[in-house]
Amino acid sequence: MNKRIFLILALVAGISCISGCGQDEAIDQQIPETKVIIEDTNSSVTTDRTENTANDVTDGTSVGNTTSPKTNDASLSLSDLSQVQFTFCSGAGGWTDDFSIFPDGYFMGNFVDSNMGETGEDYANGTVYCCDYTGHFSEPVKIDDLTYEITLKDISYSKEVGEEELVWLEDLRYVYTGAYALGGNKSFRIYMPGTPLAGFNEEIQSWFYGYGIEGTKLENMIMVDEDNKYVISGYPKMEPSEDARITYNSYKQSVEYLMGLDGSTRAIDQARGMAYTNADKCLNYIWTVMKYSVSEDEFKKILEEQRTWLKDRDKRAEEASSEWEGGSFQGVIYTESMVESTMERCEVLLGYIK
Repeated sequence: MNKRIFLILALVAGISCISGCGQDEAIDQQIPETKVIIEDTNSSVTTDRTENTANDVTDGTSVGNTTSPKTNDASLSLSDLSQVQFTFCSGAGGWTDDFSIFPDGYFMGNFVDSNMGETGEDYANGTVYCCDYTGHFSEPVKIDDLTYEITLKDISYSKEVGEEELVWLEDLRYVYTGAYALGGNKSFRIYMPGTPLAGFNEEIQSWFYGYGIEGTKLENMIMVDEDNKYVISGYPKMEPSEDARITYNSYKQSVEYLMGLDGSTRAIDQARGMAYTNADKCLNYIWTVMKYSVSEDEFKKILEEQRTWLKDRDKRAEEASSEWEGGSFQGVIYTESMVESTMERCEVLLGYIK
């Protein structure tokens, strides 16, 4: 999760892109996604294995080490692609778009481009263009021994494309965009390791230097948008437990930073809201990794445990904030409790990942 780590570290400096949907609302969809509104202390999380979030909890879906059958006698499947991390970037430390594909074709990713020179009266520190997105790919279709085609079935965003908001806590403007890597086409070619570099045209080859691609043949697979001449580089993904642990540690850093900020009640309120958004993103990612790592029976048990935890989390937050009822700090205490419970739950879920 190279880009994910970059994004999380950026969040420590106050750059936070998106929030999810919610575990309570998704309690009938078996996946975790949550949404935090600073003025409104309600939140949600999904726990579904088809929708892939820790705030969605639905029944009736197949779970546990889900793999995709191979079609067209192809030697490449969605399950194989789940072992690869895909990155689309400028190669100069500017924008980056990173996504992961899971064994059933579900994918999740995020794009971020920071322009600190694009300022205004209410955003002296610059503008951040970003988005979080999810969707589904079809099974790869074999073209030849080293080439496959994959189709984007659907894509959705956590924020409406074109929406803007100001984060006065950091004097930043956020502009929510579409995915750069996957937003311009529906069909992509996958070229396997061993493909001769000389077979690509100059426009495609112009991307190779930034990705460190050299020699005479591809060492790792790449995904190419043939129409727009974009190259998305693929790298071997870390083991699930390592991936989830590194992601957790990075989010933990951003959460601790935001939980430690002080100032006016308004400033604290916004900082805690951002901390919860990050904690919830962490939960959703770990949930997604976990659900593809355990057996179906194990997942069903964890799903029931998650439903119970959601209720306990809300009850704990209500009790913690009740003594501040009617005061300006009630929402802050509620959100702080939600953050603590969510990060604790992340640690528990890490223990299930093999």
